[in-house]
Amino acid sequence: MPPPYGGVQVSTACFALVTEELARGWMSVAGSMGGHSVVCALIATYGTHAQRERYLPRLATGELRATMALTEPGGGPDLQAMRTTARAFGDE
Repeated sequence: MPPPYGGVQVSTACFALVTEELARGWMSVAGSMGGHSVVCALIATYGTHAQRERYLPRLATGELRATMALTEPGGGPDLQAMRTTARAFGDE
């Protein structure tokens, strides 16, 4: 989470070590933190200014908790089995 929104910047290595320690004791907590962190990073990187202002401070404090779900026909929730691709075409 970017500091302006109440977060603390940490290195990728630090994040990985914290996640590893959480997983050692309780994998569900590590998984929840991972999903929350991905959503926060996506909003911080690609969200509009209004979305960042509305969601990131509340996500940083835990008032809101985020997660994500992925699925695909034939692959279900197995990320390695997903085969969907996006292709640009035309002027649409």
